[in-house]
Amino acid sequence: MFRRNGKPKSCEPCRISKIRCDHTSPTCLKCSSRGMVDRCYYHAAPMTKPRTKEQKRAVISPMTPSDTPSVEWEQLAPGPIGNQTQPGETVHSGYLGATSYASIFQEDMYDRLRLNAQLAHIPNSTAEGVDPYASYRFEVEAKIIARLFPHSLLESLVKAYYDRGVFNISIAPLVIPAIPKVWDYIDRQLEKHGGRIDFSLPRKLNENTARPFKVPPDTSPSDFLHLFTGENLRWEFIGLIFALAGVGALACREPEANFTVDGGRQLPRNEFVGETITAAEVCLDIFRRHGETNDLSIMLVKQLTYTESNYYGDSNAKVWRGLGECSTEMFALGMHRTPDDDPSMPFFLKETRKRVFAAAFRSDKILCTFLGRPPRIPYRYCDFMMPLDLSDDDLVAEGEQLERALAQLDSDGWDRRPNRKVHSSSWVRMRYLMSIVREDVLELSLAAGKKDLNIHERLNLDTWNTFPQILRYTSDSWTKRPPAECSMLLIVYLEHLHTSFSIERLRRRVLCKQAAPSARECPTELLRISLKLVQTTLDLIRHSHGLSEVRRNFAWILLFYGLAPAGVLATELRRTTMGTYPFPATVCRAELIRNLCVLVSCLEWVAVPGTCNYKLCYQVSGALKDIVDQALGCKYISGEPSTLDPDAAAESSTTARLANGNSHEIAGVPNGAIEKDISDDRHTFGDFGEFDASQVPMETEDFLNWLENMEWDNMPAS
Repeated sequence: MFRRNGKPKSCEPCRISKIRCDHTSPTCLKCSSRGMVDRCYYHAAPMTKPRTKEQKRAVISPMTPSDTPSVEWEQLAPGPIGNQTQPGETVHSGYLGATSYASIFQEDMYDRLRLNAQLAHIPNSTAEGVDPYASYRFEVEAKIIARLFPHSLLESLVKAYYDRGVFNISIAPLVIPAIPKVWDYIDRQLEKHGGRIDFSLPRKLNENTARPFKVPPDTSPSDFLHLFTGENLRWEFIGLIFALAGVGALACREPEANFTVDGGRQLPRNEFVGETITAAEVCLDIFRRHGETNDLSIMLVKQLTYTESNYYGDSNAKVWRGLGECSTEMFALGMHRTPDDDPSMPFFLKETRKRVFAAAFRSDKILCTFLGRPPRIPYRYCDFMMPLDLSDDDLVAEGEQLERALAQLDSDGWDRRPNRKVHSSSWVRMRYLMSIVREDVLELSLAAGKKDLNIHERLNLDTWNTFPQILRYTSDSWTKRPPAECSMLLIVYLEHLHTSFSIERLRRRVLCKQAAPSARECPTELLRISLKLVQTTLDLIRHSHGLSEVRRNFAWILLFYGLAPAGVLATELRRTTMGTYPFPATVCRAELIRNLCVLVSCLEWVAVPGTCNYKLCYQVSGALKDIVDQALGCKYISGEPSTLDPDAAAESSTTARLANGNSHEIAGVPNGAIEKDISDDRHTFGDFGEFDASQVPMETEDFLNWLENMEWDNMPAS
């Protein structure tokens, strides 16, 4: 540490007091003898002028409330870089697999787990010095702490999220009881400093976050809470509170509700959720600077990604990056190879890890299917046991209660009691199993190579049949189970049907490449599955009264599960109407048209201006509406194409017109009628302008490709 003139730097107390410093690091001997160790530091740029008030703007909007703790900016001072690890010390590098440098010492999985703590360290290369931006970071950290006020609002939103959402990733008994402990600790610290946020509070949180998060094997759930609350409060858990409060606000039943935050400020829901997401992101950034990957940080990343997907939309880059970070952190912690009988961690933590990993695995497959990208968490590299089919209360239970709960499970980990409830773990298990099949189908869709579709079709059906009968959705499930449980079982059934749809679509592509256009037949099985998908999607909407979590995601559910099947139904309806080939007798044409009409109506009201995918919903509804109008406006007679018109001369004339490119002149329809109807009935979408449905492709695959190329909005949901 030298100045530009070549002389060594002096610590700040010696420099300000004009005392000769001995330049000892990290604390000079004179400051040690004067009892000023906590104030001794070496400033990187001691002659830098302080910032003006205009330059001291906060990252998050400034707060000047009377009931919010103030911040002692004058006490903020630069501090050491990062997690304060000294040169020569080591930091943990994470999970080490079979090809790692430590594998030569490992005989089995348990040796690997034990030696990870001994060998999985790398020399720390952090250079000695101080952080010139420490005062600015302390300012941001203090403002994040101030954002925790009022406590009651955030706590109520987190509880509402767990109450309304029957199926949650993070386990409620490990989160809700810990929140009051956070408030108690922060309030005690504020009382010590007269209601002001002293720099010592964020510094204490930084020190806690820098310590490795170790959970002994004999830790009880109640002891686990003390590892990240009270005197051990960490930034990861504060960020998790913000992320949970954000998604809890999104699930609020009153979309126009305002939230009263610090100092009585009134924030609309969108603005409030945006602030909670920003606060959670700042907490995550602080953790990255100080801490090592742990279970809390992975829960924060997964929950924050879920909140951002609900707020920005799944096509937003933040969601893709968040899922990538989540998968990277899980691999670093070894969650992809967690044995069921691992003795190095308590039972409830093993089950928590399983649930988080299974949920992330499923999110990866859904998002990659949605975006048409390769998966980030490949199943072939995972030696993973599914979470057991236990309730949250049983999961954190001990002694006889836990033994009774485990005794009710079968050899596959399912609770098959006829009067059982549907747990969060049940939902995670089913979606995880369906995602394994989806990954195989995704590989067939995105990668070149031979496609044995029959094997994957049987695997999809076999996976569905492994579920307990009580967890398989049927149309009469709504009369037997609570609506919230039925909605989740229905979504799992939609995933099963969507996988079957993807397999049939791949089979159709292969057949279309092999057969000439004139020899192609109506895809009966693809039509049947598409109609079932649309009917099941509409079934969810019909029974959605009071399901705020489902209603908030209506647009996404309709577009993901119903859009492509509706495109198949619409294009095949138009082709059979025009006489390309007869409509299959096994599919009811009238029922198909009725469901398409209902779906078009839903697309028109499910998304309102300012919500995700508003433009896309109206564009697709316009395209489907014109196709249905064409089908209803034509004279259709079931049977062979030759029976479209009994008059052979008229048929010949119609065929000639179609061959000449006048595709809108169909038997029984006046020349130019449909063309006029399309050109005169262009759809207008407010600021989006007109949408010309005549440009919609007629071939099924071309139409589906057109749908896939539509732009999905990233606007925040109301």
